[in-house]
Amino acid sequence: MSFSRSLSTHDVDIWLRRGAIIVLATLVGAWSIASLFFPYGWDQGCFSYVARVMLHGGEPYRDALDIKGPLVYYTFELLQWVFGRQMWAVRALDLVVLACGGIAAFRIVEPFAGRTAAACTSLMMLIAFASFGNWYTAQPDGWASNLLVVIVALLVTRAPASSGRLAMAAFLVGCCTLLKPTYATYALLVLVAGWPAARSEWARGARSLVPAGVAFAAPIVLAVGWLAVHGVLASLYDAYIRFTMERRATDPSMHLSLARVASLTQGMLTGTPNLAMALPPAALGAAALFKRRPRVAVLLLLWAALGIFSVAAQGKFAIQNYTWHPFYPPLILLAGIGLTELWGNGVSWRNRAPERTLVLLTALLLFKMTSKEPLAHIARFTRLATGKLTLAEYRREFDVNVPALSGSPAKDVGFGVERDIELSDYLDAHTVPSDVVFVWSEPLVNYWSDRDSPTPVSLSMAFTTWGAPARRTRYRADLLEKMDSGKVEYFGAPEKDLVAAPDESNIVTRFPELLSVLESRYDKVTEIGDVELFKRRH
Repeated sequence: MSFSRSLSTHDVDIWLRRGAIIVLATLVGAWSIASLFFPYGWDQGCFSYVARVMLHGGEPYRDALDIKGPLVYYTFELLQWVFGRQMWAVRALDLVVLACGGIAAFRIVEPFAGRTAAACTSLMMLIAFASFGNWYTAQPDGWASNLLVVIVALLVTRAPASSGRLAMAAFLVGCCTLLKPTYATYALLVLVAGWPAARSEWARGARSLVPAGVAFAAPIVLAVGWLAVHGVLASLYDAYIRFTMERRATDPSMHLSLARVASLTQGMLTGTPNLAMALPPAALGAAALFKRRPRVAVLLLLWAALGIFSVAAQGKFAIQNYTWHPFYPPLILLAGIGLTELWGNGVSWRNRAPERTLVLLTALLLFKMTSKEPLAHIARFTRLATGKLTLAEYRREFDVNVPALSGSPAKDVGFGVERDIELSDYLDAHTVPSDVVFVWSEPLVNYWSDRDSPTPVSLSMAFTTWGAPARRTRYRADLLEKMDSGKVEYFGAPEKDLVAAPDESNIVTRFPELLSVLESRYDKVTEIGDVELFKRRH
């Protein structure tokens, strides 16, 4: 009888493990398919527009201004050159990078938690990525966050890390830096992994890190050299570095004291349910690692700390914003190790019943909170695939419930991908390829209609509130001159920006000179969605 009871308990344990992997893997697989049909978000429209300008002979920062690193635009340009105008190729790249991150996560966790727990943990990491929705995936921060998992795997899966692994990890950090400069701080992971513990070995350790330093610098030097040869190094500095610094100096929302940053960070970690739930098991996982592999524990904690630093340095604390991507992987991996420690592998259910019950409840709650957005994506795609939604209706459903915007309706957000495609179709039908068009802060329209913009500036805030006054004056004068001289055939703007309001992109309040030119030189011809479209008088 006792043997039968023991076998039955063992069977339950096996089926729980298998069932967890099947459920998680099914969700990841279904979401992956659905993600290939996600429409553009506003950021992806900006990146695609810059890539379109580059394919037509222009250069980033000089002929199309956006504020991400150069590797973002060259990646979008390559995919656009190979696959044409679409979004699925970018989403496919997302899945490739995500798969690399998932495999690397499995390799990090397996030595400390076993194969089943490692598989569940890595799959939960992928689901957490999916929970960021369509706006905040297919983004440079998402790519970097998954590359960081690969970087950490290179540093911890063999001890000590060889000089070749250190160099490869450093090279990938250099590539991440070309996506966004804040990722340069993750070079500290390579330094900590490669630095010997014994003082007598410090000189040798410093020498062994020289190849890693060269590998880190290599992609950055190559990119800067490429931009210099193409004559846009000055534009890179002005539009990417100086503009970003000016924005930080002129945007009140980014003037945060150290105490305020600490308060916001603490509020996010304890007030966001999935983060708050994951912190205790992550702390347990860190404690367990310190007993077995202290340096691995230090690396994972440093990884998480750098994620928090990245959020604070950018001053973007919105819930589920893309800046939080790099923090989730180390938190989830540590939590997976902690929950496995609490589960107690090799111990009978009878001896660990309270702990295992707590593990199951914690895992189920984390899954419930994290899977909500991916499950909604799968349900939405299922309705499209079965004919219950048209493609236009499917796209429109993504214009609401953007997590970081607190579910604001599209009219308040001022963006709608189906609306922008309708605008593009209208312009394609009513203009010729040589006509110049401009839709206020909607570069996706220029990209999708394949029409030139009169200005390199795609961000409406660069005309109204961001940057130094001299810069805004320069950008405004250039746009006004081209509109006043008749070089812009069509101009469009969301209704909310044509009615006086305190919004930072509002034309009436922030840029009344543009409204004057619009009223004197243009006639309203139609309204598509919430965008009013004006045509130049002939």
